[in-house]
Amino acid sequence: MTVTCLVPVFAIVWGGAFLGELPTFAMLGAGAVILLGTALATGLLDRRAPHAARRASRDT
Repeated sequence: MTVTCLVPVFAIVWGGAFLGELPTFAMLGAGAVILLGTALATGLLDRRAPHAARRASRDT
């Protein structure tokens, strides 16, 4: 289901590559939010990772 969320990001890429469209800052910002949300939803980024790293460094 998360692949569907990436459609706007690919639309920006293909519009720039094939049609010569220039992305706006709003489009790039929205694309970044979509990529971050997708990474969090798929588990690519773990929200608990920084805390676990600090805890591991204290335990050693």
